[in-house]
Amino acid sequence: MLSFMLGSRVNPDWAITVTSLLSPRRKEIDTCLLKLALQASIYSIWHERNSRRHNGNPLSASQMVRYIDKTIRNRISSLRHRKPAFYSDMMQ
Repeated sequence: MLSFMLGSRVNPDWAITVTSLLSPRRKEIDTCLLKLALQASIYSIWHERNSRRHNGNPLSASQMVRYIDKTIRNRISSLRHRKPAFYSDMMQ
């Protein structure tokens, strides 16, 4: 998702990636979606790591992608009442 939205500016260095995420030249909707995607990805990876350490039931990469996608969609849906037009556009 980051490579889709950031294009060639994706960098494995966290400092550069975060600086790019906070760029004021980006539309508000893109910035919000990027932050949400990054948060959901970090949380999901952390959750998967703990699951593997304690339960031993690993998810496949495709299952992780679906889980992250569902997490993002659920969060956007839960915020729709605040700014309906903004979050409806984000869901698109």
